[in-house]
Amino acid sequence: MPFLNQPRFKLNIFSLFDIKVILLENVLYNIILIALIGYFMSVWGTKVVNCNLQATKDRFLHPSKLITEGPYKKVRNPMIMGDLFCHLSFILLLGAIHTLCLYIIYICINLVIVYIENKYSLCIHFKKEYEEYAKKTPAYMNQELWLFAIFYLVIIVTNICLTTTIYI
Repeated sequence: MPFLNQPRFKLNIFSLFDIKVILLENVLYNIILIALIGYFMSVWGTKVVNCNLQATKDRFLHPSKLITEGPYKKVRNPMIMGDLFCHLSFILLLGAIHTLCLYIIYICINLVIVYIENKYSLCIHFKKEYEEYAKKTPAYMNQELWLFAIFYLVIIVTNICLTTTIYI
């Protein structure tokens, strides 16, 4: 959907080829978003996947213990958060306004999936251990991720303020 013809924010990857857009800010904007995509796909993603593989190497479908180390020590759903922030980076990089609106639905779908997994899988298989883990570990956002969220919000607000003419 982000590649379809739709209204776009002024700063986006496509506007690098538009002489009317101030080049320095746009290049910096795109570099930052590409770096964020790289971080959430490689650094954050690698940590989470390695942690998952170590915990489930013997029993993939029915792990014998609850994962509470590595990224799971910071938040209970690091895979979801990495996925959501990575998708948001792509959407902002492409400047896709309609896709940004649909992103809210994507967040809601992920929240429902996590709720179902928690209720019908984790709470059943790891009862007390999961209850203790849930009490001391935030579900989605820790301080580090709140900083990312605030940064993304600043990017969105800045883009809204800069976009006086919507490019298609």
